[in-house]
Amino acid sequence: MEAPVRSLQSMIFSVVLRIIGSAIVVGVILVLGILSAIPYGGGGEFLSLLKPTVPLLCIWIGYPFVMYFATPAGKGRALASFVALLAVAWWFAFGQPHWATDRRMALREEAVALCRSQPAGTPEDYKVDGILDGAGALHGEELLSLLTTRGIRSVALGPGLGSSSPGVFNGSERHVLRVPDGAQYVKLELVDRDDRRCAPDAASRLGLYFEGPPFTPRTCLATTPSVANPVSHVLRSEPLAGHRGMIRWSLVEQASGRVRVGIASGDEPGPPMRQDSRDEADWKSVGDKGRINCRSPYSSMLQTLWGPFTPSPALLLSRRPVPASVPFEGAAAPDLRFRQEKPELSNREWSDIVNGPSWTEAYEQAARTGWGNYRGALVRPVSGELIELGVLDRSVPRQVLALADGFIEVQAIARYTNVRVIRYDLEGRALWHGVMKHPPPGPDELVRFDPMALAVRDGDLVVYGFKRFGQPQKTEVYVWRTALR
Repeated sequence: MEAPVRSLQSMIFSVVLRIIGSAIVVGVILVLGILSAIPYGGGGEFLSLLKPTVPLLCIWIGYPFVMYFATPAGKGRALASFVALLAVAWWFAFGQPHWATDRRMALREEAVALCRSQPAGTPEDYKVDGILDGAGALHGEELLSLLTTRGIRSVALGPGLGSSSPGVFNGSERHVLRVPDGAQYVKLELVDRDDRRCAPDAASRLGLYFEGPPFTPRTCLATTPSVANPVSHVLRSEPLAGHRGMIRWSLVEQASGRVRVGIASGDEPGPPMRQDSRDEADWKSVGDKGRINCRSPYSSMLQTLWGPFTPSPALLLSRRPVPASVPFEGAAAPDLRFRQEKPELSNREWSDIVNGPSWTEAYEQAARTGWGNYRGALVRPVSGELIELGVLDRSVPRQVLALADGFIEVQAIARYTNVRVIRYDLEGRALWHGVMKHPPPGPDELVRFDPMALAVRDGDLVVYGFKRFGQPQKTEVYVWRTALR
């Protein structure tokens, strides 16, 4: 009777030792994978070893157990059955997901090839007054684009991926709106803040930012809950006849059910693919309204939609960039006489000067006087414009100040020892330029002036900046003033 007990104890001891040894092997693989991923990422070549290693270790651990309980005549069959069970388990754990992924990728490539052969439609096919996001996968920046630059009057949201509430994505997080019981959809529009439909907290709930240009301080997002689709068109997925496992993204007229455009896709199941492509064969032009990307049909169809609606200038300013043009570029700039001052400013005063007015303050000033400066852009509420001066040289640090009749640009040059001033008109044409030159420093002195903000005071251009000088070096706030022409 002692022999079976000793055999049982021996089997248990052997299994325990093998479990410990297997844990050590797996731990070493994990550590090597983590170390190889520092600091640049990766480590997949080590972690991939777990796939064949784990089932082999399971066989090694289970061998004493099988040999103990199997009869002498059936040990071979027992071991073979054990190996077969492990092989099946390995397939479901590691092989089957890869097979499914490979099949899905192959299906996507078939859909891309089919999309390439399909017509993309005409610009008129993509003209809509309102659009419902039938996928529930709309991103916040896409929503803002539709309501602003694309001319869509209203956008409707419905139930989305993993949520029964309407909402939009910002990054990987979906922001939702609460709607009354029974309502599945909500229609969004840009309205004045005094409109009764205005929902002041709707934009923040959706993770949208309205507190800056091109939106004016009067802009509000209106929300109208609805039981049924409240807009004229819907972008949704439908089964693609004759192609199992594929769908088509369809732009559908809500009233008639007519499909304006249908683009083949291998997107489902799961969220729509958002994949860029450098292969021109994947792109299909839709006149001057956009291009369809066969690897990302859902988002590219959204970006091609357009409408006839123009938001009121009281709600949305039109950005107008003007390129900077300096016809005398390369010519020696005349010296500008200036005086240097050391102002006494509190931290709060300095912060207000550097940061400038808030968007609301700048817009309200512009509404009173006809124009305003906001971070170098010219605000003109009467014409509904936000005029921005283009960059002349991106390698040169600069500050820009907008005036009623143009712009002033200040550049730090000559290793930050001098300041170049350029005056532009409203079309970006340079009118004159000049240089404020700091006196040459002493042999042991380091001088550097970093322009931080601009202002016009009593006919002078005032340049606020940090002056770094002396040995050991000191940093203090200084002002350079020169008369404007």
